Amino acid sequence: MKEKKIDRGILALIIGIAVLAVLFSGWRNLRKGVYLGNDFFYRAGDCLYQKNSVNYIRSVPEDGSIGFTISLNGKEQSASLTRQEDFVSITYDDGTVIEGIWNGQWFSDRETGFPLEFGADNITITVGNQPFQPGKPAISNALCRIAWGGLERKGSMILLCFGGFLYALGAAAFLFPNEAHFFLRRWAYQNAELSESGLLMEKAGGVIVMVVGIVVMLGLFIV
Repeated sequence: MKEKKIDRGILALIIGIAVLAVLFSGWRNLRKGVYLGNDFFYRAGDCLYQKNSVNYIRSVPEDGSIGFTISLNGKEQSASLTRQEDFVSITYDDGTVIEGIWNGQWFSDRETGFPLEFGADNITITVGNQPFQPGKPAISNALCRIAWGGLERKGSMILLCFGGFLYALGAAAFLFPNEAHFFLRRWAYQNAELSESGLLMEKAGGVIVMVVGIVVMLGLFIV
């Protein structure tokens, strides 16, 4: 069996794509922030959490409380959060007052302990093309996370590493189709070598696995 040289241009392209995927995944999925409903607001500063220019949360420490400005689809509202141990009271500029406890994960009802974000008061119906507006319980949960520093990430290092592993497997199958196909099985063959069609199919499978690895690394299935 003839030894085949690796095309350095293709190898550089595969490595370059992997590096870009890792960098973009870290930027997209490993930065901290808070979820507001299904939307993720990245931490853009000490007092600013932002999805885009018209969706953001800004906090301002006040005497004995924390003031918030919440912009959703360009519509601003304000709120003031006061807390005493785990008890929380949030007053909105329209007069709405929501009270509960912060258990470290959810803003919950004081009596039942059930997360207020999942209650009936948080059901919102979207009509036509009008953008979804999360209810005040969902907003309150995000404000509590900011107040207690309970930030989260969209993705995880586990997904990044698993996606990288899949990408490496696919790259190995593409660059070394014979070796990949007969891995741990070459001993059973006298002249183990794929046909031209077999090489093409093995490389195609490698490309598919690389694409899947990139999707996992980037967390494209994460909202």
